[in-house]
Amino acid sequence: MEIINYILTKYYGIKEVEGQGYSPTILNWVKKYFPMVNDDDIIPNCSICLMEVYKELGFGHLIKHCTPAAISWLQGGEDYFLEAAKPGDIVVLKRTGGNHVGILVRYSPYKKSVFLLGFNQNNQCNISEYKTHLIKGIRRYELTSN
Repeated sequence: MEIINYILTKYYGIKEVEGQGYSPTILNWVKKYFPMVNDDDIIPNCSICLMEVYKELGFGHLIKHCTPAAISWLQGGEDYFLEAAKPGDIVVLKRTGGNHVGILVRYSPYKKSVFLLGFNQNNQCNISEYKTHLIKGIRRYELTSN
């Protein structure tokens, strides 16, 4: 829950700005991996932003395997079925053109949906609803500082 609270208080609502404008925070994070990029809406950044938050919190050692590709989050952590998932677990989804990664906030069996806190969700950091059939995997990272 620490990571959820951190993102909610520090980054919730931060937006990518389409076209000539940009979010300095997101663009600076993206430039660490893609130095030539000058616009934050060109590169899918859900994984990049999440990686940077983990590093800010001192959990970078847990995600050394992660890359800007959302699917890379499935290479670490402990695998969980949806029914055993807890708030704070990492969820990787399939989407058109690739994958998406976010943090589980809530699972609704009735709606067959998960609610994820993440970046690059409708071009901002927010909590969004996704259908469970889109889930590729769920991982739990033991959040202990190194």
